Amino acid sequence: MTYTVIRQDWTEYEEGWGQRPDDPSLHIDLAAHRKFMENRDKRLKKLREQYPNMGNSSFDDTCGRPYPMEVSKELYEIVKASKTGLWFTINLRTEENRRRKGLL
Repeated sequence: MTYTVIRQDWTEYEEGWGQRPDDPSLHIDLAAHRKFMENRDKRLKKLREQYPNMGNSSFDDTCGRPYPMEVSKELYEIVKASKTGLWFTINLRTEENRRRKGLL
């Protein structure tokens, strides 16, 4: 059986460092992706209100459109349990690669 989630790539911008790829986010479907983005926007607005001098010295932004990605059943269940989505961190990517190679 094939398990598919929605992947969103990101770019991180940091003053003094420039831009670089950031961890992608994974979402069970496009509705969860939209909610993830809404929650992110609310968090950023609140942060900027709390720290008005923060400016735009560090932020991340989407890189392209969300797209489908095949994953293992285990990762699919993790993404599903997250409700709106999660960051596909190096630890999760390593686990997923090990699953695909039959090492887990």
